[in-house]
Amino acid sequence: MEMYGIRGIPAGATIPTIAMRVQAPTAERAHALAAARPIAAGLRLEVIHIGGAQDEETVRYEGPWPWPDRAT
Repeated sequence: MEMYGIRGIPAGATIPTIAMRVQAPTAERAHALAAARPIAAGLRLEVIHIGGAQDEETVRYEGPWPWPDRAT
């Protein structure tokens, strides 16, 4: 499994409004898992590879962007 960061960006915007951390075997699967979440409805999703992860497919975090305690 790999860890991917997902940013959700509204149409016509350049700054994301949500972020997710998704464990999945591929970037395409990470995108599919993120797109199925209600928080991602209507947003353009960008997938960024973060690194290795544990052996389960899951969404580890979903919430507003910027992440709490993180700079934009």
